[in-house]
Amino acid sequence: MRKVAIVGIGHTVFGNLSDFDLVDIMSFASANALDDADLLKERKIIEQVFVANMGGGIINHQTGIASALVSRMDLEPAMAELVENGPASGSSALKCGFAAIACGLVDVAMVTGGELMRTVTGWKGTDFVSTLLHPEVEYNYGLTLPAFGHVYPPLYGALRVNRAGTGPGSC
Repeated sequence: MRKVAIVGIGHTVFGNLSDFDLVDIMSFASANALDDADLLKERKIIEQVFVANMGGGIINHQTGIASALVSRMDLEPAMAELVENGPASGSSALKCGFAAIACGLVDVAMVTGGELMRTVTGWKGTDFVSTLLHPEVEYNYGLTLPAFGHVYPPLYGALRVNRAGTGPGSC
């Protein structure tokens, strides 16, 4: 197995990005990571792109996200692959990128991910996120991830604001 290194990281600015589409947002983060790795101008060395996304098809009506990102960033002829594994999509995409390099399939891969949930109402967004739960045990009984979030503080003695990183004890 070959050694693998993460040579750049990037993210979008924090805040409301509803003026941009999903591929725009992923492009911003990807360009930031390539710039961090000093590879923005040499981006054509990227052989495969792994894109983590769980809601693009349902929330944004965009299913060819990986190919669209490769095209938007002028990365052709890089292979494009969408990785969807619910809330674990990001870590699964990173695992795929690692494996592709480690086994020698490619020498250089880019892993990126993103979600754009502001295109729908709060209820529709919450309903979509709730489908990420177990369909027979949790979702059908009306459980939601925000509901699980409200259970966390009293069980573990945490303040509610700690989750957002804004209160005492936040990093």
